[in-house]
Amino acid sequence: MLDLADRRTEKARTEHAAATEGLPFQRGDVLFHSIHGLSLVKGIVGKPSGLEGLSYWIEPVRPAKHLSRYFVGVHQAIQSGFHLPISEKEVENIFASFRSGKTEPETSPNENYSLRLRTVAQGNTAQAFAKVLLMAVSKQLYCDRGESKIVKHAAEALAQEIAVVLKISVKKAFSLIRKHLRAHPWLGDILTYKD
Repeated sequence: MLDLADRRTEKARTEHAAATEGLPFQRGDVLFHSIHGLSLVKGIVGKPSGLEGLSYWIEPVRPAKHLSRYFVGVHQAIQSGFHLPISEKEVENIFASFRSGKTEPETSPNENYSLRLRTVAQGNTAQAFAKVLLMAVSKQLYCDRGESKIVKHAAEALAQEIAVVLKISVKKAFSLIRKHLRAHPWLGDILTYKD
């Protein structure tokens, strides 16, 4: 027979399970972040009184010298850059899009290229970062340093994720991106691995 404390615990567990059921990530999921690398969802914590009360408890697989655990609101995790790592097939699809030679269509005269580049990069996924590189190839020139930084971050983030997925060094991942992208010489600096 359950006593009152056991019934409350069971009720809390049931409410928590119901509140977390439809979330994009669950306890035990391995995520990727362009800065933190591979991370593990250790749990979903907080009160199940709506999404604003719940947070993912995320820890890097390889702890860094600094903060080794993060609590990210469940509604902010994807916007913060955490996502499920891409598969080897998705890496090949990205390389195939690079090899196809099809670049992003030119922006219309009324469209702000820098704003579009920033918007795409905020997707924080390997596919978004690949699209940024294709946009850069289609433009072939930078108007400002801000654009260069966005493209450089996209290249670094994509190389890191490819390195994790293919179990190769980041330097080798940069080399593969360059090879498949057939990068223009002006992109060489960005696609060169630097320690």
